[in-house]
Amino acid sequence: MTDIAEDVAARSHRAETELLTYLHLVAGVSRRPESKGWLHPSQYHLMLAFGRFHEPARLPPEVRRRAPKECYPNAGTTAAKHDGLLYVEGIAMLALGDQFAPIEHGWCVTAAGAVVDPTWADGEGAAYFGIAVADRAMWPLQTGWHILPKAFDLMQGGPPRGTFAAIGRPTPDSKET
Repeated sequence: MTDIAEDVAARSHRAETELLTYLHLVAGVSRRPESKGWLHPSQYHLMLAFGRFHEPARLPPEVRRRAPKECYPNAGTTAAKHDGLLYVEGIAMLALGDQFAPIEHGWCVTAAGAVVDPTWADGEGAAYFGIAVADRAMWPLQTGWHILPKAFDLMQGGPPRGTFAAIGRPTPDSKET
């Protein structure tokens, strides 16, 4: 491995480690008040159970960059327009120099687990962890709408088979979908 490749790999590993630590911390303090008896007491618990890491990648030339701060409809629309992409919702680590900020985010993913992020510039996302949504009826195509915070049925009883796709690298917490 070259020095540059080693630096990129080390940066990516650090971003992924920080992201998973953040997600566990947030899950620990964010049980919904009404969630007693639920399989997943918050969107973060659901994410830890079904989320996977996706590999940052450059935006393919056939996919156009979309408006900033509209990641959910950007990703939903992009996935709907391009065969082979799925909509993903989760947490991404925004690179800020040598630091990272965890951001709730939406992006697309290929079957191989490569990120197609129509919102952020190439290189802004240092790590991506989220749930690939196989059920196209759930993809957000309108401004300001996204799935996980409102997915009470998925938190209560878990997702029906085929709702999510097991794309990307799992963590020890990940379940099959």
